[in-house]
Amino acid sequence: MPYQNISAEITQANFDAFVTKLNEAKALFPFLINLTPEERQALPKMGNDKQPFVTKALSYAQADARIAPPFVSLAELQKDRGLALKLIEVIQQVKPWLQALEDTQMAVGSEAYVTALAIYNSAGQAAKHNVTGASAIYEDLKSYFEQSGGGTTPPPEPPAPANP
Repeated sequence: MPYQNISAEITQANFDAFVTKLNEAKALFPFLINLTPEERQALPKMGNDKQPFVTKALSYAQADARIAPPFVSLAELQKDRGLALKLIEVIQQVKPWLQALEDTQMAVGSEAYVTALAIYNSAGQAAKHNVTGASAIYEDLKSYFEQSGGGTTPPPEPPAPANP
């Protein structure tokens, strides 16, 4: 189904309830961390192609303890592997919802911006026709399109309205 204009609101009560439930969900995972970009880049990754390797290495080490280094905890390896796999499942549940949040925010932001451009353009036309106060409004809105190099970047033309 093609995108249709969205007309909705999030009440403060709904937002507060969402934050409460989000905090409850976060509390279920108190071990979560945040890595720096450098840390993310430096870490060896266990992607889909490496999961069977980790599983097989664990299995071999459990079957023959002589091949595991003495400083390695197989119980911790099994725990880490299990958590990593379960987190993949959690991410698979969250990603579509996050994508929908981002897409909806982008769409309603675009709707608001296009409408604001129409007001800006209308204020410019009103200023050309010497409507009282329109020039000040137009100049104030125009300042959002000025570049630091001295020139101005004209706002984009609003797209043609979608057929409802």
